Amino acid sequence: MRFHISNDDHPPIDQYLSTGVLPYIIDFLDVKYFEHTDLLNECSWIVVNVCSGSEKNVDFSVSLNIIPKAINLLAHPNESIQENALWILANIAGTSIEYKDILINFDVVEKISNFMKKSSSNSLVSNILWLVANLTRNPLPSAENVSIIKKILF
Repeated sequence: MRFHISNDDHPPIDQYLSTGVLPYIIDFLDVKYFEHTDLLNECSWIVVNVCSGSEKNVDFSVSLNIIPKAINLLAHPNESIQENALWILANIAGTSIEYKDILINFDVVEKISNFMKKSSSNSLVSNILWLVANLTRNPLPSAENVSIIKKILF
């Protein structure tokens, strides 16, 4: 049975995860594979789909160290990979208050603020704003982290 998780409007996430392949997909998102743009693009899009699923799916992805890897993907020169990284982070931020705080503690707000200043792509800016929206919508992150967001973005 083939699972088309990266090109399906309604990806079969749970069936895909049952194959046990996600740890390997996330491993490919390491900086040591940055020269393999097609592989990174496909793998990151798969993780976007997984992180758009249930909280359980996001929890599993986070347990596999996806947050620092997605943040590192922002440094990739390919815009599609950067967009996928932003979607992964936005999906994680939208999952729980704990993940919002974890992302903020990984300095994601400062990184995306700097990233936005360098980007001329409307698509990237739109994805950055989606991430910021997920970081700042209710329930809000801790008061300290709201302060950090305000200081960096405003």
